[in-house]
Amino acid sequence: MVNNARVEIIFDGNKNKLRATPTNLGGWVRFPRHLRVEGAVYSVELLKPGKSGSWIATGNITPIN
Repeated sequence: MVNNARVEIIFDGNKNKLRATPTNLGGWVRFPRHLRVEGAVYSVELLKPGKSGSWIATGNITPIN
């Protein structure tokens, strides 16, 4: 688990959709779709490990920029 992580929203051209990625870790983050805005960065209270190297955003999610 990772506390107070930063998550950035990017456009994944391979999947043709917006995806969330942690700024200092590998993998993708399961993140609420209604908050996904390309280029936005969020502070996530807690990232829990998911399947296949992914993460799950839990707790408070706050925009940084």
